[in-house]
Amino acid sequence: MIMKLILLTIGVLISCLSGAEPELKIKYSCKVPVGLKKEIRLQQKSGEVKIADAHEIYKEYHAKGWHELLQYYLDEDNVDMDYLHPALWGIYTHSERIGILEAKAIILRLELTSDDVSRKKAVRGALQEYKKIKKQNTKHNQDPASK
Repeated sequence: MIMKLILLTIGVLISCLSGAEPELKIKYSCKVPVGLKKEIRLQQKSGEVKIADAHEIYKEYHAKGWHELLQYYLDEDNVDMDYLHPALWGIYTHSERIGILEAKAIILRLELTSDDVSRKKAVRGALQEYKKIKKQNTKHNQDPASK
């Protein structure tokens, strides 16, 4: 009995000390909600009605919210960023809010399964990747969410 306990303890110690945890990666993704119409009518301040691509607006603001939450988490070490931009309404606000909530869910899951250093490194990596893609897409007039 004592021998089994000693062997079990040695086995646990060896497994804890051998090999580092795999590096965490956070990858941005965005799925346009089923049922969101492709074209929407937006009323301009001038009274003019503009036809806009709702899918592109969704992707742009979802990515913006996702990025904002990751940056907030790095700056504040907290995922509870409960604010909305009061000047934005409709699809803009909803898309951004969904991006924020999805990024928050990723971080909360990682808090259960990883240490702080690995988690922050993964968040920084995701932000760097997002900024790189956004910069490339700006040159080509695309949003990173469309990839």
